[in-house]
Amino acid sequence: MGERRLSDKMGIRSQADLEAFRISFAKKAQDDLARFCGKKTHLLLSAEGLASCSVEEIERLRDLLAPYCSEFVVIVYLRRQDLRRVSQFRLGIKNHGRTSTSVFNNRVAPNLDYYALCDRWAQVFGDSVVVPRVFPDSTPESYDLIDDFAALSDIANIEGYAEFERPGRRNKAWDWRAVEFLRLTNDHLSAIVDGKVPKERKFLEEVLKDCFPECEQRRPPRSQAIRFYELYRESNEMLRARWFPQQASLFHEDFSGYPEQPDEYELTAEDIVFVASRLLQARPTGFFRR
Repeated sequence: MGERRLSDKMGIRSQADLEAFRISFAKKAQDDLARFCGKKTHLLLSAEGLASCSVEEIERLRDLLAPYCSEFVVIVYLRRQDLRRVSQFRLGIKNHGRTSTSVFNNRVAPNLDYYALCDRWAQVFGDSVVVPRVFPDSTPESYDLIDDFAALSDIANIEGYAEFERPGRRNKAWDWRAVEFLRLTNDHLSAIVDGKVPKERKFLEEVLKDCFPECEQRRPPRSQAIRFYELYRESNEMLRARWFPQQASLFHEDFSGYPEQPDEYELTAEDIVFVASRLLQARPTGFFRR
């Protein structure tokens, strides 16, 4: 990882600190890999941050794993950019304390340029090793995401896979009213630092989820979603031609899930009073003490 991205979270303040961290991390990883790979046939690495790795970082990862792995497969699931952006907007409010009112903008985001993402990994591992897949809500063909991943990663061939128990769905989408209430109060809450959520924010989040369990969604107008998606058309076409030559397009282009006119995002006075009353009823003992 780069120095800039590590410095705040891991206390690395100089290039020397970074190099020392890399050496220490590689040594520990090699010890773990040597111990693990002598007993197992599959090594699975999954992390959202891998999508932003540079070619140099991917090369270091390959060199770290190569002594212990006879073959590689790089699986990446791609969600249509506008759909992913809507999800990112909500997560930004929930997980990062953001207060923006704009879902879409007219700038290309590096993390949504999927051709560049796949190309970086292909430069290191080769086109045949990189297996891009279109997320279920972005393709007309319905399929089960977990079964698909298990088959591609060969996990489905592990003895006893059929008996594995799947957990229930986690991290479900919030109702739009809960997201909007949190957005309006984010500037008045203690900041999220290095992923650590202050206790008062956790308390508010639990109350909001209890107040609005319906998970009703609001979406921006269709014209904005299409305009945002068009920013990535050239990149998407390059990826389609390289990895999906048999398909007419990378993603389906059905935008009927968006309204013609923008949905109303404004909370009513009744909504606000309802949340306030529930907060008072649920407040922990001594919560307001100084």
